[in-house]
Amino acid sequence: MITSILVLIAICCSAQKAKASKPDPTIVRIEGYLPSLPDGTTINCCKAYRHAYCYTPISDITIQNGRFCIDIDAKENNGTEEYLLHCNGNAKAIHIYASPGTVTRIKANKKDRSVWEIESKNPLQIEENKYQALWRELDAAKKDHDTRVEAIEDRYREAKASEKADITKEKWAERRKWKSIDSAFVEKAFAFMSTKEYSPVYARYLYDLTRCSSFARINKPLLAKVRPLLNKVPLEEFRNEFNYIGRAKKTLCPNEDYMKVGDYMKDFAFFDHDGNEHHLYDYNDNGKFLMVEFNSRTSEACMDRRPTELLNMLHSQYGDKIDLVFVNLDTPSDWANEGKNPEKWGHDQWPEWNATKNNIDIIHNYDVMGPTYAFFTPDGRLMRSANYSGLQPTIKEILPFVKISGF
Repeated sequence: MITSILVLIAICCSAQKAKASKPDPTIVRIEGYLPSLPDGTTINCCKAYRHAYCYTPISDITIQNGRFCIDIDAKENNGTEEYLLHCNGNAKAIHIYASPGTVTRIKANKKDRSVWEIESKNPLQIEENKYQALWRELDAAKKDHDTRVEAIEDRYREAKASEKADITKEKWAERRKWKSIDSAFVEKAFAFMSTKEYSPVYARYLYDLTRCSSFARINKPLLAKVRPLLNKVPLEEFRNEFNYIGRAKKTLCPNEDYMKVGDYMKDFAFFDHDGNEHHLYDYNDNGKFLMVEFNSRTSEACMDRRPTELLNMLHSQYGDKIDLVFVNLDTPSDWANEGKNPEKWGHDQWPEWNATKNNIDIIHNYDVMGPTYAFFTPDGRLMRSANYSGLQPTIKEILPFVKISGF
């Protein structure tokens, strides 16, 4: 009898524990066991705005007996799955990707208590853990050398102040090693990210790669090598200059390289759905103006903003004076799917091409931030450039020039 009662009690306790650890479908639960932190330590939890370097505090909780539990109402999170946790305002923070109705568990690494490990079935968190493992490995090499450089800097200041032996050569020798280590960091990170597909995690680590201190000491060729990582980014992500991708683009694509009014067009190799190669230069000196639309058919946001009726009007009424070309900035796989099902994705009466692997160079040179429209003179000089909201006034501005015969 006593044995049966004990079994029932154990079953009830187990059921209650399971019920307590599993939130309802509208709750995001984050549990942690960090025995190295003293009781009373505050854990701050913030939610992220979509793919942006911007976080809003949503919960503070204190650790008791090394444990904490945070329940977040997913209804108030505007669909985000990204959260940021840190202790008592400490600069060190961890990113967590968690879904409603799940439990994300955090624990300290057995060898290094300062490293927090995250257990979650969320696909983005699984990806985050892989990035974190590589970044910790690369940061370790940088950190060791940073310590040596700081020590030499201290010795250099002391020697200079007391007029002791000059250690300038030693200082700059260590700085050259510093640059070499930074370059190795970027090379390995680039090789890793080249095998990954675009995701919110990819966006954040690309931004982190561009903003790390190494870029203050890296040469332009290495920056140019990292730039193709932007090729995997959907066009709609470039619309916001303050999100991770917008910030990364500022570093990788300097403003001075953007085309300006009066510059001759920069050409690339484009391909239609049959694999035929085309160039913007083909339209030079044919006596007609050229309007190039840079856009994406797979982006609902870009297509919703596309002034299709205005473009059709321009083609039907001024097609004898203005050529139109749609430069599709979708990935090669999406481009292939669009060619197989044009009724689903849409098509126009004028040419549509894809740049395959040159997207970021086009975005870089033509300063594409979402749907962008560039107008060129018959000899290939840039007249005007506008986004979707500025297209109509731009067309009104250039039409008087178009109507002038013999331009």
